[in-house]
Amino acid sequence: MSVDPTAPPATSSGVAAPGARSSIGGHTLDRVIGSGGTGVVWAGTDAKGCPVAIKLLRSGGSAAARDARLTRLRAVCAVTHANVATMLQVGSEGGRDYVIMERIEGQSVADWLALQPAPREVLATLLAAGRGLAAAHEAGVVHRNFTLHSVLRGPSGRVAVTDFGTALGQLDPAAEKTTSAVAVAAGRAQVGDGVAGRPPPRQQHALLDAALSQGGVFVGTPGYMAPELFTGAAPDARSDQFAFCVAAWEAFSGQRPFHGESLDELARAPVMAAPPGAASLSPGMHRVLARGLEADPARRWPDLPALLRELARAEPPPRGRALTLAASVVALACLVTLLALLRC
Repeated sequence: MSVDPTAPPATSSGVAAPGARSSIGGHTLDRVIGSGGTGVVWAGTDAKGCPVAIKLLRSGGSAAARDARLTRLRAVCAVTHANVATMLQVGSEGGRDYVIMERIEGQSVADWLALQPAPREVLATLLAAGRGLAAAHEAGVVHRNFTLHSVLRGPSGRVAVTDFGTALGQLDPAAEKTTSAVAVAAGRAQVGDGVAGRPPPRQQHALLDAALSQGGVFVGTPGYMAPELFTGAAPDARSDQFAFCVAAWEAFSGQRPFHGESLDELARAPVMAAPPGAASLSPGMHRVLARGLEADPARRWPDLPALLRELARAEPPPRGRALTLAASVVALACLVTLLALLRC
């Protein structure tokens, strides 16, 4: 039996798919440990038996787009920083593009937040991730898809940004766009499992987190994308800054600063109004993040280090207000479970 090693795993058990390719680039594939819009991550070992993470990138797009992605990824190999997951090798074998990275045992910051860490720990974690992102920018590398899921936190507290440059391209605003959760055509969400005019539970949340693609090419995560990316602008350090501020806002308030029931609404939200005030953000933190969330890239912070300096001076919110995200996650899980039981 032949199994596509870049296909999403059938289960979340972490067990390798039977029949999957056993090695690539001289590295052994052991078991699937993650899957997302850009590909599937395997735990593996190198020729010396040392642990590595192997990301098999999803195919799609033109040969030129794939070549450009590989070029971007090779540039990441030159980035050396404690808060950046080290990229060891980039290549293509048997028609599969792959990335070999250091394996960091731990969890994504998105999952770590559910443990209800102290606000100062959250701030320190965000600042560390920001330093990693800034180091990449200094080397001319743009992340292109920064989210709370692309930051890992190890047992020792080390924070490392991963998944640099894996998005294949940028949007053509005139062409059709699709997401893994909803299909969008002519600005209207067409939901596969809902009744017309009555979206299924968590449709909006799914839209924010869905993998956005165009012509089979992954281009980003809508809830973190800067408004200019929806109109076809190329990702750059300023759009990374916007995504970082969305992630920081979410980490402290439990919700994204902008919402929309379709991709068009989501794209227009930062243009139509400034991010709302949030009781879970201190005034200083709100000021810093709101500037990074400006719809006009020229009005954002001049660079990420400038933003980080101001963010470090901002007081984190009181502990009770910083736990909103964890409470929201638990509440959503309970709601989904209840709805599932009611459908039985």
